[in-house]
Amino acid sequence: MKTAHEQISELKDGVLLVRLFTKTKGIESLRKKGAAARANQIEQEVKAHNLNIVKAFEEVFSFSKVAFFFSDDSEAVKSGDFGQVSFLNENLEVDTSVNPANFGTVYIGEFSKIESVNEETNQVSRGFSAFIIRDAAFNQLKKPFPYYQRSYEGVFLISRSEATVVKKLQAKLEKFHR
Repeated sequence: MKTAHEQISELKDGVLLVRLFTKTKGIESLRKKGAAARANQIEQEVKAHNLNIVKAFEEVFSFSKVAFFFSDDSEAVKSGDFGQVSFLNENLEVDTSVNPANFGTVYIGEFSKIESVNEETNQVSRGFSAFIIRDAAFNQLKKPFPYYQRSYEGVFLISRSEATVVKKLQAKLEKFHR
């Protein structure tokens, strides 16, 4: 098992693939049920959120290389079949200039919920909202690696913008790397 210091060095020299969720199945389901207006609304909200994430990384994240992909390509990313992955530019359009041969070690990042495992039952439960860093097999990293930054999503009056979360993540990674 790699140490946190090995992981932080690998991330610094490697790439953080940021997974952008699409909610494709739910949107398609709403359309099939005749709720096109609601489906369109969700689609626009998801797109705006994803654009904010990309913009935040492009503006404040310099710890490692970054590339973006839609959650629909998660299985290809997990299996390392990057030729089947549509990497994205700042407008969420396919970016053919992304060259996976230049990635180095791959880590995955996403806005999601922290997972905790009950040691006795091995049950996984999901906790608070955060930007989470995972290994290439999508396993959440562990302390002492600074593997998450809380977003407080959905918490009234506290919820952080994507840019604030990414900026704080950048600072945590830099501090740990020193």
